[in-house]
Amino acid sequence: MVLRVASWVLVAGCVTGFETAALLGDRDADGRPDTADACPDDPDDDADGDGVCGDVDACPGHPDDEDADGDGLPDGCDACPDDAEGDRDGDGLCASDDLCPDEEGTGCDVQLILGIQVDFFYEEATWELSDYRGSLEDSGGFAGPGAGFFRRITVPGDKSTCVRVDDRDGGSRGVIFNRRLGQRYAGWSFEDSRKRATVCFTPDEDGEPFEAPLEEDWLRDGACKVDLLIDVGNAPQEVAWGLRDPEDKLIQGVTFGTYAAAGGEERYSYTLAEGRYTLELFDEGGDGWTGGGWKLGKPGASGPFGEGTLAGAEETVTVQIRCGANP
Repeated sequence: MVLRVASWVLVAGCVTGFETAALLGDRDADGRPDTADACPDDPDDDADGDGVCGDVDACPGHPDDEDADGDGLPDGCDACPDDAEGDRDGDGLCASDDLCPDEEGTGCDVQLILGIQVDFFYEEATWELSDYRGSLEDSGGFAGPGAGFFRRITVPGDKSTCVRVDDRDGGSRGVIFNRRLGQRYAGWSFEDSRKRATVCFTPDEDGEPFEAPLEEDWLRDGACKVDLLIDVGNAPQEVAWGLRDPEDKLIQGVTFGTYAAAGGEERYSYTLAEGRYTLELFDEGGDGWTGGGWKLGKPGASGPFGEGTLAGAEETVTVQIRCGANP
């Protein structure tokens, strides 16, 4: 059989795929006729497998449908994949990572949060904040056992700032961070034998992703101020107790003979993360806290997380602390 097309003469059975494609049209010259080619203008036929032909692919080599910031530019080709506004101040940093997103260059003043907590020997614990010249910017002490606080500080982005903490018996912990950016710039956690530390940081250089680890749960939004009230009753010298955290670590304990005056109420204040706490109650005489009791709750709350008394020689009770709302 002989087929005549214009001036060409083709013998059936002797026509190659490329010759057939040429006859039917093959714009991308990939040997596949345009009518049977899913990507007639892309010889690699969607090389990245994202369902978009290469000639109209917004981001060759990366999935076009991954766009975390919704700016229409796929993440694989987006210099600022987490920030639709990109680098709006033109300083080479995406706004999502820029301490000063509206100010060109580095070195602008930045607002950070300083968080410090001490353990139960708080009377001689102090802290100081100083600038890069060593000049004192702020200082203070602590109000009670387990006391902690957050304080906003404004520091230069391109210069060093230092925090010094002195703690008589160790046990302090702290961090400097920016919650909006999820960045931490310095942190420390003292062992019992360590009594002093100076940590210095430069925001433009020292930021790292910050997710509060377990040992810093007090920094989470779920931490709150909690008061433990102990009514020593009629035999105060026979009263003892211990408070333990969700990991069964002793927060504070009082031994027999600590209290002397009958009928007194003692208050202990803490900053505690949400969780299940254990209160151990003891009576040396074995007849309970006659006329006494305990209560654990947030200051000013309408009701406590738990309350009660001791009827015999000892008892262990658990109390769930929820900081989101008053009980």
